[in-house]
Parts: sequence; structure tokens; C-alpha cells
Amino acid sequence: MASQHPINTQSVEANDSASSISPDRSSATGTYSTAPSSPASTSTDHKLPITAGFPRFPSSFPPLPKSTPPSLVSAQDAQTPDNWVKRDERLVRLTGKHPFNCEAKLDDLFAAGFLTPAELFYVRNHGAVPKVDHEAACNWTLRVHGLVRNECALKLDDLKSKFPVVTLPVTLVCAGNRRKEQNVALKGLGFNWGAAGISTALFTGVYLADVLQYVQPIRPMAKHVIFEGTDSLPNGPYGTSQRLSWAANKEKGMLLAWAMNGLPLTPDHGFPLRVVIPGQIGGRSVKWLNHIEVSDLESQHYLHFFDNKVLPTQLSPEQARDEKKWWYDPKYLINDLNVNSAIAKPDHDELVEVPQMADATELLYPIRGYAYAGGGRRITRVEVSLDEGITWTLAEITYPEDLYRSVCYNDESYGSLDLTERDNCFCWCFWTFPVPISELAKSHCIMCRAMDESLALQQRDMYWNPTGMMKPLVTGSLILWFRIAIHRIESNNQPALRFEHPTLAGTASGGWMQRMKEAGQSVIYPTFGPVQLSASQPSVKTSQASEVISMKNPNIKRIITVAELKAQPKEQPWFVVDGEVYDGTGYLADHPGGADSIILAAGQDASEDFFAIHSPDAKKKMAAFHIGTLDKHHGGLQEDALAEDDVSPTFLHKTKWKAVKLATITPVSPDTSIFRFILQASDQPLGLPVGQHVFVRLRRKDTGEMVQRAYTPVSREREVGHIDLLVKMYLPTDEHP
Repeated sequence: MASQHPINTQSVEANDSASSISPDRSSATGTYSTAPSSPASTSTDHKLPITAGFPRFPSSFPPLPKSTPPSLVSAQDAQTPDNWVKRDERLVRLTGKHPFNCEAKLDDLFAAGFLTPAELFYVRNHGAVPKVDHEAACNWTLRVHGLVRNECALKLDDLKSKFPVVTLPVTLVCAGNRRKEQNVALKGLGFNWGAAGISTALFTGVYLADVLQYVQPIRPMAKHVIFEGTDSLPNGPYGTSQRLSWAANKEKGMLLAWAMNGLPLTPDHGFPLRVVIPGQIGGRSVKWLNHIEVSDLESQHYLHFFDNKVLPTQLSPEQARDEKKWWYDPKYLINDLNVNSAIAKPDHDELVEVPQMADATELLYPIRGYAYAGGGRRITRVEVSLDEGITWTLAEITYPEDLYRSVCYNDESYGSLDLTERDNCFCWCFWTFPVPISELAKSHCIMCRAMDESLALQQRDMYWNPTGMMKPLVTGSLILWFRIAIHRIESNNQPALRFEHPTLAGTASGGWMQRMKEAGQSVIYPTFGPVQLSASQPSVKTSQASEVISMKNPNIKRIITVAELKAQPKEQPWFVVDGEVYDGTGYLADHPGGADSIILAAGQDASEDFFAIHSPDAKKKMAAFHIGTLDKHHGGLQEDALAEDDVSPTFLHKTKWKAVKLATITPVSPDTSIFRFILQASDQPLGLPVGQHVFVRLRRKDTGEMVQRAYTPVSREREVGHIDLLVKMYLPTDEHP
């Protein structure tokens, strides 16, 4: 058993101090400093909750988020280039140890409210975080050049003194938000984003349009504005571009930002300077910004071409890898966000008791969620269905962003926060759908969909594409509406409802999609109750045969001992995947995540991280690096297990599995029981923060297959000596023997 340690996720964020005077993040009482502080050294040193920026906002404004900056470097980052970055342990890692990509649990994100604290903001990094200390931040220079009449180099103080400082509320969304739903049905090239690849902040900076007016682009030759960061990647720094006509339009709201929620950007979010592009995918908001070029061509950066594309649905991931012409076609570039909505409450595995009193029929459960659109367009309706899409009912929508439109606010840190004359919608909205619990008890599924003011509708099916980008698009082969399955169980001898989300983010197992797929049912056109297929719901194969991919070279017969594996220098890394040994030396220069991603796995079993994020195409390449089989007869890799007599202060360990003994099984319904497992010592605490989950694994006696699942304990946090897990069993039936 091992504990899950999620981490912060983000793809687009803000920067440095909020104006020439900025809140010093090392102080919980709001002292001020005139120079940008380095979040690496100050923002995470205190442990007291702080309120970002300490302004006197009008009471009508949405509240600033309560923030408790992380105080420790995660053990998972200790051996990575990011071993100086402090990250929140509540968040879910999506790509193994490095590079760092993560999102909050949906329940945590939703509970944080309209504005997201920096420690819960999602993160999208392609490599190591650039290390920018206090001195480097003070001397940070943004070069603006190219087809302009006035090339210039601007420091942060220049930006703050030459141009009006402004603040805008902006929601940033990763283009792959909800991608795991696609990957369960058919694995694409991207990793497993859940439904929390979205965050919102007040970003402070200057309008990009003002800076462009200052440098005077040379028209008509100038067509594009190119942004480049300082991150060091195998194929050059991250960069992308915008049309000049968009970038020069102040109504588009594009910012050069140094602060989020009144505080300097954190390292993962672009400290000390980034561009923020409202209404577009997060990948357009370049972090650690130090170059802007005005050009007649779009960005020529590697990841501008080979990321953030919606390729034609007829392309397989393998074709997309091999046929590079598709990636260079600008028609397939993603800019504006698409319409999307999701259900946050009920949460995954949430239990709701069904009242049995005669007068209880009017007890309501408020189904809640979020919705957003792109390009500044407003969500105009969210609809909910309890009968698998046969009928739909309007939900009530609230727009917290509109609260900023009633009054203009100005201060020295935030500059002007003025939406009084703006009608763009750059933020997510929330919706609520109260429903009698008695009605929920009759339903098998909750579904939601949204529409924006252009009448773009979130469709039932999804336009499958090899990259898994922009999940909610038009029609296609995969699910698009957000669906939650409802199960009727007994809890404490009372009837109850258990809710099941489609997937869990990252490597965590669970969700109705995985369950249905393992049972041979369709996850493309799922049926949760006795609903017959209609003419618009064609019958499809319930499962697609998975291609069997061999990662072994059949001519390699070498047996490699653990001692040999461990003795190999890290510069020539050997690692293990599924019991086979691979030499990563020849791929260090070509790995998309950089050489560090391979070096970190040197001498270790990298199976979990490898299978979590790699596509079938990547697996096919492994045979070329296969050098032998690990000798299992003379001791395997023992780093994932502790000796039985090693009683640690707390039971769980981030990277080690520990044995437990089954003590009791307490039935709560015909197919659900509470399993109690005994820990190493009767007074030993579990060591799991509230709301997190553990991984449990066992080996099937019939096939020898290792089965692993994630569970959130139902035992109380302060209980010692045992762990209680509520387990639903899918028992054989006549239909599914």
C-alpha cells in the first residue's frame, strides 16, 4: 500500500510584484517591499494562512482566496532539477516525477471558490522551472524587437512606470482538460488530465496592446507577435504567437503580468513575468517571458508546431507522429477555448442517504458544477438531464466575474481593476441544479451540457483527435457530456446513493469508464440504466481490441542483476519497465521531457510513471533500447517495499509499498463492504491527510496479474493501528458472468 501524493498543476499563470510596491510574501501581516521578491526564497517560508494582496476591495467583489503556501520541497522533486520548488501535497501529479504537471482534485478546486489560490492552480511545464532569484528578478529584462520602429529592452520597473497597471480576472484552462476520458476509450498522445485542468486568478500587469503601441509595429509587413520564455528544453525554449490584429486589440485583454491574486507569480506560474491570453488555451500564455518579436511569420518554435493542435479525426496517433506535415498546417492550431461544463458536486464516491420519512420527498440535493467558453463569449445556458439525455432542464447560472462590473477599483498594487465598460467573459461561471433526493434515487446517471452566446453547444460525442486536445468539440466518436453514474447501496442499514465520476486524474484508477471498459461495455455510448438505443445512438462494439505491443527485443536473452543495474552511472541510465531493463543513453537528447526525465529513473523501476504517460507509439520505440531482463531470482528491486520489522512513525510512505493484514469485513450492502486492514503496530497512525487516497494492490491468484486501485479511507484521521476501506464489488451476474 502506498500513499498518493498529488502536486500542483498549472499551464498558465502570472508574475512578480503587483506594481512598484508589492506585498512581500514572506510576511503574513502584509508588509510591503519595493522590489520583486523571489517566491523560491520567500513566498513559501511562512506557514500562516494569508489573504492575497491585502487590498480593501469593495464588499461586492468575490473574496480573495485564502492561501497557505507550501513550506517543503516534495520528496518526489528531491532528485529533480526542481528540487528547490515548494509545491502543495494535495495536488495530483500527472506525468510522474518530472517534468511537473498537475491539477487539484476537483472537489478541492471547487471548494476554493471563484479565485484559485496559487498552490492549487494547475501547472503545465515542459521541463525544469527556471531558477530566478531576487537579484535576477530585479534585473529581469523583456526584449521587444523585430518589425517595429522602436526596439526596446524593458525591466519590470519600466513596465510599471511607462504603462498603466491593470488587473483582470482570467480563467486559464489546459487544452487537454478532461483528456483522460478520451484516453480511457482510446489512448492518444497526451497524458491524463482530469476535469480540474482549470484555474482562475486576478492577474496584474500591463496591456500587451499598450506595449505594442509603444514599439510601433511596421505594417503591413508585421502580422504576428511571438512570445518566448527562458525554459531550457531539448528543442529550444517554449514559444508561441498571436496574430498582431488580436494582440493590438485591448478588448482581447492580453496582459504582460507579474502578479496573480495580488502576489508575485510563483516559480511554476512564470515568475517573474508571463503573458496572459484570456479566452484561449493555457498553452498560449507563455511563462518566464523574456522575448517578444513582431514578425511577418507565426512562431517557429518547436512546441508551437508540435503541441496544442486538433488534428483530423481520421489520423491515428502513429500517423500523427510519422507524418509531420499535419503539425505545420495552421488550420489545426488551437486558440480559443471551446464550450465545456463539468459536475463537481456530487463528488466521486460521495454518499447521500435517501430519507425514508413520509414527508421527505422535498429534501433537495444541489447538483453543482462549472462551465466556460472561449474568445470572451458568455455561457448562456447549462442543462441537466436525469434520464440519460432524453429530457433536459435548465440549471441556474451565477457569474462571479460580473461582480467586478459594478464599480471601478484602483490601488497602488493592483492598478486599475475596471470591468465597468467591458462585456467580455474571460472567466468560468458556476451553476446549480437543486433536485429532490427522491428523484435522484430513481435516476441512473446525471448529465450536464452547456451552450455559449454563439450557440455553440457542448455535444454528446466528441471529435476524437490524436492529441486529445479540446475534449468538448463537435461530433465524433467519444463522450462529451459530463456524466456521473448513480449507484443504489445501503449505508448503516439505510438506503443511500453513491456517485461515480467518469475518471480520476493522473494514474489513479477508478471511475465508471474504466469499470465499464473492463466489463466489456461501451464507454463511447454508455448506458447506465434501462434506456434503449435510439436512431441517433447507433449500436457500436462495446470494446475495441487493444493492440498488443511488445517492448522487448526478441533477440536479447541477457539476464541483468540488480547489482549491475545499480552500478550503471546515471549519465548512462539503465532503468526497468515491467521487469525488462532498458538503456536510455541513446535517447537522452531526444526525449520530449529532456534528459532529466530518463536520468531520474536510473537504477529504478519506472513502470508506473512510464505506463501512466506514454502512448502506444512510444511503447513501440522501447524495443530498440531493450538490453535484458532483470534477474528476479537473486533479489529484485526492493525500493518499493520496507522490511516487516521497520516500523516507521507513520505507516504510509510516498514511494514504498507496505503489507497489511485483513482483519474484518463488514457488509454495508449486498455488494459493498468495509474492509479493515491492520497496520504494523497497534499505535501506528496511517499518515494520510484528509481527503487524499491510498493505492492498494494485490496479485490475482488465477493469472498472477497485479491489480491496483485507489481508495479514500473511511476511517477517521486520528484512528491508529488500522485502515478502513469502503469497497464496492462487481459480482458475477447472468449478464456478466
